[in-house]
Amino acid sequence: MSDNVTETGYATDINGRSKVRVAQRSSEFYIYDRDKETVFSLKNDSIPGIREIPAYFKDYPAVYEKMKKGQ
Repeated sequence: MSDNVTETGYATDINGRSKVRVAQRSSEFYIYDRDKETVFSLKNDSIPGIREIPAYFKDYPAVYEKMKKGQ
């Protein structure tokens, strides 16, 4: 969404896809252990099942097959 100034002079939101074809940002995830007073990072690709296709896609066979081929 982006802001657009209308004839009234107020800014309004416009539904849009401003970031189409823009590379996704990387992100970092940290966990703080209050008992040990330590911080450690969690790698997204180390989360069990993160690369698995969700089970509900089996209700959409064409999409499911396409997703299986993309893995």
